[in-house]
Amino acid sequence: GVACGAHHTIAWAAAAGGGVFSWGRGAFGALGHGDCVDRPSPLAIEKLASTAVSSIACGAAHSVCANRQGTVFSWGHGGSGRLGLPELEEVPGGGRLVPTLVSGVAGVYVVACGGAFTVCMTTLGALWAFGSDAQGCLGRRVRGEGGWQPECVDLPPGTAIVSVTCGPAHCAALSHKGELWTWGVYPGCPLSAAPADSGLLLPGSAPVCLPLPEPGVQVACGGTFTLVLTASGNVLQSGGTADAVTKLTPCAVRPGDGPKALTATEKFLAKPDQAAFRQLTLPDHVGRVRLLAAGEQHAVLCTHAEMGRLHVPPIYGPARP
Repeated sequence: GVACGAHHTIAWAAAAGGGVFSWGRGAFGALGHGDCVDRPSPLAIEKLASTAVSSIACGAAHSVCANRQGTVFSWGHGGSGRLGLPELEEVPGGGRLVPTLVSGVAGVYVVACGGAFTVCMTTLGALWAFGSDAQGCLGRRVRGEGGWQPECVDLPPGTAIVSVTCGPAHCAALSHKGELWTWGVYPGCPLSAAPADSGLLLPGSAPVCLPLPEPGVQVACGGTFTLVLTASGNVLQSGGTADAVTKLTPCAVRPGDGPKALTATEKFLAKPDQAAFRQLTLPDHVGRVRLLAAGEQHAVLCTHAEMGRLHVPPIYGPARP
């Protein structure tokens, strides 16, 4: 597997003992090598040499790993409690230079990192979060300052999560029923000025269930947008412009759809019957979208046919081939 943060990357082998490797910017100890040195090429993380990895995630300057026994380790920048550790080393900004056991959670199958917070998904479908709650990223009904102690995300009883992902300041999760739950805010958006009945994502509340036309099977968070892949291969998007408030109702983008130019008002509202981003026209034989991924300001869709193809929808600005 591979995980990317703002300035660093971690890759690991599927087999136990296959190794975990990191490279990129080493500030705050984000690479896990016991120092803050930048690494231009992959280097094995010694503390994880014999670890059978289940999931790894990277934040802006911190990293988190879950092994197949459900144990969680974290390292890097520890500000706002994003590592889930009560004590930090005396490194610039406070943090940990090597992977360190997080004792407050167990039975974790998947980890996800935002800019300054972490979310852990257990094998039973529960979510635990720790770190900064300045923008409602921890999914608690009453927003606070956050902290290092993991607390359960406030989801309705009986909701089992099967997938979770984080943007810099918001989260999205899919339930076993294919429901989409989201919380947090998009940085730079005037959310505080939105009327309560506008259907806009408001900060500091418990997760909100967004209506989908059909069950979701994958979800990805970008900097100011969320993408959902549905069971039939449709791609749904919410958000996508740096200066826009995000409408809760996602809009469908089907393979083969042509470009749709939006006015400034339409971009602001992200109307559900119009595409908030353009997608390259796909020939019928290419097949439907199978995988999707999102960076802070871009996204990649992968289709599956005889040969996989990548398509890059322009979340910001005009399309480029």
